[in-house]
Amino acid sequence: MENSMKFNSQESDPSAMRIEDWRRALSYDDIVGPVYNQRDDQWYIDPRSRTNRNASMSLVVGIPFEPSIGLYRIPNEIALQLGLVRAEPVATPPMTGLALREIFSSSELDFSKLTTPDSAVELVTAIAVDEGKLMNGGIGAGIRMVGYVTREAVDMTFEKGLATFYSRSRDELWTKGESSGNTLTVQRVLADCDLDTVLYDVIASGPSCHTGMNSCFEINTAEQ
Repeated sequence: MENSMKFNSQESDPSAMRIEDWRRALSYDDIVGPVYNQRDDQWYIDPRSRTNRNASMSLVVGIPFEPSIGLYRIPNEIALQLGLVRAEPVATPPMTGLALREIFSSSELDFSKLTTPDSAVELVTAIAVDEGKLMNGGIGAGIRMVGYVTREAVDMTFEKGLATFYSRSRDELWTKGESSGNTLTVQRVLADCDLDTVLYDVIASGPSCHTGMNSCFEINTAEQ
């Protein structure tokens, strides 16, 4: 609404209206308002009828609105009396860097979140991210792949130093690159705030996606 209507910075005749007049005008179902304009931090009222944009509401509400002018500004003191107070934005604490929780054992993780009563396997999500991209350039720029891990998969990752996952379709553990050579050497294992998702901070040897792309989130546009 704000972008399609012009705003009238002059209060014109409505500036002399009493608070009772404004309340009566705003209570009428067919009138448009109040409208808040973020650009100038002001409230406005549209004198035109909702159902007939060429008709003035002046005769209906008894207020001298001229529809050709556009939106009339509601004086600040009137806006306050009407309770049209803009909420103050909530202050956001400054970013002090990415907080990372490094773990050293599968026992530190919570495997209950993805486990259903009929599930025989306890799983958490695992995301493999290029080393260095975690802090520089954002996580999204370095995501290699996403999979699932069991306790045993995490323990094997610590033991071998290579990203190991659990295959739900084959019901077995598998180490990335075991057959292809495109391994993910794990530098650190990190957990989220709920301890139900892990990040493998990795150094990749070759592409990580079965399509031949570096990331499973990359699209080979040459094939499209």
